[in-house]
Amino acid sequence: TFVLIMSLLTACRKDVVASVEEMNIKSIKNEKLRSLVDSWQQEDGAYLANNTAIGGAYYLFLNASTVEKGEKPTYFQSLSVGFESNVMHIYYVEKETGDTKNNRTKILYRIPMESTPDTVKIYKNGEEVYFNNIGVIEEK
Repeated sequence: TFVLIMSLLTACRKDVVASVEEMNIKSIKNEKLRSLVDSWQQEDGAYLANNTAIGGAYYLFLNASTVEKGEKPTYFQSLSVGFESNVMHIYYVEKETGDTKNNRTKILYRIPMESTPDTVKIYKNGEEVYFNNIGVIEEK
């Protein structure tokens, strides 16, 4: 009975927070991921790569490096990832800056996964947005 109760409590938990690792874009070893990130650097937005291998992970690439004429540059201040039921929620904060040399305009995160969620939702400054592109890689 104890195991059943613990299983039910674990299954009903909300707001489980995932560990997130910021990666160095220049030292990506997986060729497929490198290719995706290279192609994603052409346009600002949020991009997701799903690692389909056992013990997989998601890779989130945020890009705000291109500044349109008349717009202020932005940078990424923070990121958090949580789970509710079988939905992964990604929250990030993007802020305006006067500093055109800010190095937080392109960021790659690795989100290790124990299981694959049914749905991934992303929120920019509290509002739900959509991924510009989603790719699949296999990492051993």
